[in-house]
Amino acid sequence: MNNLIAFEKLNSIVEIEINKYNEQNIPFCFVVIEFLEHCDKLFSKDEIISLFVNDLDSSLRPNLDFYTVDKSGRVIIMFSEIDFIEVQEHLEKIYILINEIFGSAINFCLSLLSYPEDAFSYKDLMLKANVQLLREKEKKITFCQDIKSLNEIKIKSLLKRENVDVNTLIFEKTQKLVCSLKEYDNYFYEHSSIVARGSVLLAKEAGLPWAEVENVAVASLLHDIGYLMIPKTVFQKQGELSQDDWIQVKLHPLIAVKKILEPMEIFGDYLQIILGHHEFIDGTGYPYGLKGDKIKAGSQIISILDSFHAMSVDRPYRKALPIDQILDVYIKKAGIKWNSELITTFCAMICDEDTRFNILNTY
Repeated sequence: MNNLIAFEKLNSIVEIEINKYNEQNIPFCFVVIEFLEHCDKLFSKDEIISLFVNDLDSSLRPNLDFYTVDKSGRVIIMFSEIDFIEVQEHLEKIYILINEIFGSAINFCLSLLSYPEDAFSYKDLMLKANVQLLREKEKKITFCQDIKSLNEIKIKSLLKRENVDVNTLIFEKTQKLVCSLKEYDNYFYEHSSIVARGSVLLAKEAGLPWAEVENVAVASLLHDIGYLMIPKTVFQKQGELSQDDWIQVKLHPLIAVKKILEPMEIFGDYLQIILGHHEFIDGTGYPYGLKGDKIKAGSQIISILDSFHAMSVDRPYRKALPIDQILDVYIKKAGIKWNSELITTFCAMICDEDTRFNILNTY
């Protein structure tokens, strides 16, 4: 990624390329990519750009002049001495790759321009790119509105077709998903069961209304369901996870919501809880880097129990932590990672040996 330049140099470099074309008839392509949904919170800018820059076809790499990022976070890439169709084919491959790996986690619009077919100056190129991106965004907004209306109709049709009430349907679908998780990996199945037991206890101890306790119960059972779409090889490695592995791991809340639960149309009450179970109140979590009270209480509760189980079992790189060390972690992170009142309630709860045993042991 050594072709990065400062955005301020973009104008002068484009003008150089224009002069080169006028003198030697050498064409160039100009690509502008605008990311629409929080991807800077889920991935570093370098990780996102690498999909377009580092994963170039070998035939295209010599033609990459530079890339830059403007003040609004848009990525701009220039290709020289290359046919428009070749660049278009590459971008289509990258688009397919993004959807296969990240799904809807990265929502973006793209503008592809060539000189001199589309514009005759830097100003014209940027203007044309802005127009194309605006049209793409309008299409996406309309599409999302249409999908929302369609889903409302589909859920009514689904309940009528199945001839059951929504609670029964949720129970049946949850049961099937949990069985799928057990078939995928027994550890994740046991982990979800343990997190669910502890989360329900904590939600009740924290005084949440019964409806919210029920939401926490279902969400905690399904909080790791996104792992079903991540290759098991990622978790079977003996050493540390690679950067690519971590990208996939960080995607599991979004995969759970966008790829598995949302299409089923009946899990609406649980989606935000599941989506936020790796968020921390200081903004260091993922996928969106939410802070403070923007994280639902149910998400915080699942996060606390998720960490509790992780610390309570042997890991490849360490033994299970004793209870005093676990309590110390929570006390130090209260008000930083997790809500202080929830941590106070939880620490009092797990100080009881019988409670710890009932949470951590499957029957």
